Amino acid sequence: VTVKDEFLSTLLHAACCASNSSRDPLALAIVVILVKTGKIDLDITNSFGGTPLHFAAGACLPAVVEYLVDQGANTDLTNNDDQNALMIAMSNYDTISLLM
Repeated sequence: VTVKDEFLSTLLHAACCASNSSRDPLALAIVVILVKTGKIDLDITNSFGGTPLHFAAGACLPAVVEYLVDQGANTDLTNNDDQNALMIAMSNYDTISLLM
């Protein structure tokens, strides 16, 4: 569960970057399983400062965003470009409303 790739992204990062919202239910199921292990840091950053919440917001996965926020993910963290999840989600209204 704590394996990282060359960019220091974890399995949770990968689960949060499905390519479109039609994959939201599958992504959510995987995220729930990973979080329930109790070995997941919701706010872990990769080498670009990206958190799983940033990835989910950018991938337009509203159910995953909502779950991560409900589980305590920090909505104020910024990546290396000084963007928080809300800034990343600016192109998707459904995701934006979950972060406000």
